[in-house]
Amino acid sequence: MATGQAAAACTSLKVRPERILESARHWLDRAEEARSRSEQMSDVESKDRMLGIADGYEKLARRSKTRAELKFDPKLDVQVVGNAIIVTLLGTIYSVTYVKRRGSPGLLAMDIANENDPHVSMACPDFLASAWRTANDKAREIGWIT
Repeated sequence: MATGQAAAACTSLKVRPERILESARHWLDRAEEARSRSEQMSDVESKDRMLGIADGYEKLARRSKTRAELKFDPKLDVQVVGNAIIVTLLGTIYSVTYVKRRGSPGLLAMDIANENDPHVSMACPDFLASAWRTANDKAREIGWIT
């Protein structure tokens, strides 16, 4: 397999949260198809195997549905390190650092997250908005801004 094909295959394995319910429907459709095919089979062993496949598809559908029902609970971690406030969304690639420049009335963002984490439903801009509010609250708490 060529490198590009391998990367495409890996990318296709990442299921976005909005597609999980579609995935459950996909597996239920496959289960229904397998059960329908089993009804056309006269060989008992083949029929049993096809029904086992249908059961497996239904199990995959239940797992997909369970994943869809899980709520993403964003927990922001805030750390003050020297003259920086670092805000990270635990369990994700999202992180941003804020600094207070001398003479500046507010915070300056640096090392800004700039892409969506494919494993969570929160988009990068939503994280940055939450991080900005959290960092400003922390900066007020420690007296950096008023």
